[in-house]
Amino acid sequence: VSVKVSAGYTDGGKDDAVAGDLTVFTSGIQVGFGGFTVSGAYGSENDDAAGENYNNFAASLGYNAGPMGVSVLYLTSKDDQQNDKQDILELGASYAMGPGVKAQASLYVVERTNAGNKAADGVAGVAGIRLDF
Repeated sequence: VSVKVSAGYTDGGKDDAVAGDLTVFTSGIQVGFGGFTVSGAYGSENDDAAGENYNNFAASLGYNAGPMGVSVLYLTSKDDQQNDKQDILELGASYAMGPGVKAQASLYVVERTNAGNKAADGVAGVAGIRLDF
């Protein structure tokens, strides 16, 4: 069993009407057992100048068996002040083709609402070869 934990905080430090005050908080945890990895994360971003207050949540599950791996991730981001929301689902796969060479691909499904109205839906894919040397 492996456990990884992270946290971070940033304060922009400006309290004026022009620059506003940007603060960001992030946290996450990852637990691995056997070939499985389970992750969760939370983040918040408050930008007074832009009038934005985002809260982000993510959860993922991955499985690796020998040279192949698969994963699924869900992320939701919501701005209560602007009434904006974005949901993302990612399906990923990888295959180690040899030492330092890995083929990777992901499929994304995205839904975004703006001011409470459906703004956009989308599907995207990306694929590539990762080289480590």
